[in-house]
Amino acid sequence: MVDTRKIDEIFEKYNGPERPGYAVAVAKDGELFYAKGFGCGNLETGKMIEPSDVFHVASVSKQFTAMCISLLEDDGLLSVDDCPKKYLPYLPDIFDDVTIRNMLNHTSGVREHWDLFQFSGCSLEDLVTKDNMLRLTCSQRHKNFEPGSEYLYCNASYLLLGEIVAAVSGKTLRQFADERIFKPLGMSKSFFRDNHKDIVKDKVYSYVEKDGQWKHSVLTFDIVGPTSLNTTALDLIKWLDNWRHPVICSQRVLDRMVEPVHLNNGELVAYSRGVRIADYRGHQTRGHGGSNAGYRTQVLSCGPWDIVVLGNFSDSMPGRHANLVLDVLLGLEHEEPAKVEKEVPVFTDLTAQQQAALTGTWYADELQTIYTSVAYSDKLVVTHMKAGNTVYRQTTADHFISDNGETTMDYRDGSMFFTRERTRNMEFRNIDWRSL
Repeated sequence: MVDTRKIDEIFEKYNGPERPGYAVAVAKDGELFYAKGFGCGNLETGKMIEPSDVFHVASVSKQFTAMCISLLEDDGLLSVDDCPKKYLPYLPDIFDDVTIRNMLNHTSGVREHWDLFQFSGCSLEDLVTKDNMLRLTCSQRHKNFEPGSEYLYCNASYLLLGEIVAAVSGKTLRQFADERIFKPLGMSKSFFRDNHKDIVKDKVYSYVEKDGQWKHSVLTFDIVGPTSLNTTALDLIKWLDNWRHPVICSQRVLDRMVEPVHLNNGELVAYSRGVRIADYRGHQTRGHGGSNAGYRTQVLSCGPWDIVVLGNFSDSMPGRHANLVLDVLLGLEHEEPAKVEKEVPVFTDLTAQQQAALTGTWYADELQTIYTSVAYSDKLVVTHMKAGNTVYRQTTADHFISDNGETTMDYRDGSMFFTRERTRNMEFRNIDWRSL
């Protein structure tokens, strides 16, 4: 018998009307076992979070997009071994050797559209439309790697998967998912929000803490596929139970959703179609997390247990808290993961020759974006007209890291090559400003 008071204790410190918090739901063999809200969903009205409230669940959306593709595959309307250009002929030639399967499993090598968005000078608080992201994705002239040779998480792939669902089905992803997933499962408060202006009843807002005060963390997305599923903790329990008692699909489809993925060299990847497979203290788990604005989300299944943890503040840790809940369910004493010490970079000065070479105007053909730069003895300041200044410091010869640690830059062959977590070697070539 599980003592639910131990689950209460995990979240109790996040409760109260003056702070955001969590919605939590737990089921055993499909039967709802625990469902509570902690903290406030709207700090302006003081409405407390309930497990029936609607959250933006960020990348948890990918499981649903992958299921839509898998349903169309089962209908015989597409093959995951097809090239996406078969359904989206406007894609550039770099997609010629990419398959839908690569995109489902994050092995496509396609660059991350969020990185491209920020490289182009935009902020994550800007309005993000589908057309914006499609243009950026289609502007790519290079991939990160050859398809199937590596695993690298990529939201752009799932944006295109949503477009393939629309092209094949003749319905938007929102319509198709509603018809084939949400209505049959009774997920009455779930939908892909493809218009940020939509009114959402029982919506939970997202927050970030700054200088000891809670502030709105703005979310203005019109893109669906990789993100933008709006749903509740209670609805997600119904979704997770479908894996145990299929309603919307055959067991064959569920098996495909978690089929092993291998790289070209035979290495196993712990990610299938929107599903992460992991070992937690000797127990196999299936799940996915998500993070956008102040929303943080986690769905997790292990044996007979299904766990949903949804947070509405940027410092929330639903993955960690889902594990804490799982410890209670499995009767385990919690073990804190070992802390990983971050390596502190050592910076080197720039020579006079480097300063001269790195000061100038730079243009990215793929992004149609201009940076200017000024190099000093101890730093390089790179400026975008809209985004402002970013300071880089040299760690080794012609290799630089930004002060926020998010971006590196390598200077070679007269160009600057910028790299973020999911986009490698975005080239900005030196140009004569007088030619502008």
